[in-house]
Amino acid sequence: MGIIMRVFVAIDLPKDAKEKLKNVKMVHAKFHRYPAENLHLTLKFIGEVSDELLEQIKEQLDTINFSSFPLSFKALGHFHPHRRGTPIWMGVENNEELMKLQAKIEEVLQDLELKMDKMKFTPHLTLGRMERGTSEDEVEEFIQTLHIPEFSIETKEFILFHSHSTKNGVEYLPLETF
Repeated sequence: MGIIMRVFVAIDLPKDAKEKLKNVKMVHAKFHRYPAENLHLTLKFIGEVSDELLEQIKEQLDTINFSSFPLSFKALGHFHPHRRGTPIWMGVENNEELMKLQAKIEEVLQDLELKMDKMKFTPHLTLGRMERGTSEDEVEEFIQTLHIPEFSIETKEFILFHSHSTKNGVEYLPLETF
């Protein structure tokens, strides 16, 4: 079967956007902020795959015809709490090109034997998580204190990442850029 890797497809943010977000004050005793270098927009979480399957994934993703498009990030929100806490996110303005790209990724990976999640795609940038057990009111109050400026990026590529746990947290290593 070969080496097993945990992988996902995402749009990485340019350094200047990560720097802007890194400089935004987001402080709360129960909030665990993600490192700026890890910020990305997940297009498809694939999960654990063998190196053989990884090569097939790369081949399939390489068939996607892709043209750059702008993406605008605005509005803050949160998902429902789950076992790891409540994710706090920045939303993406409705974008037909983004939705088409994500659908195409799903389509080309469909024939491979993957155990991908079946969740509906909700484009967002996860900024961090509130601790498990934090009340919804407290989450909402925290979001109201955040003043994150809206920003736009030009999406020129998408990336297949390897999610790798280290003693210092999770690292996302780019495997292939499309």
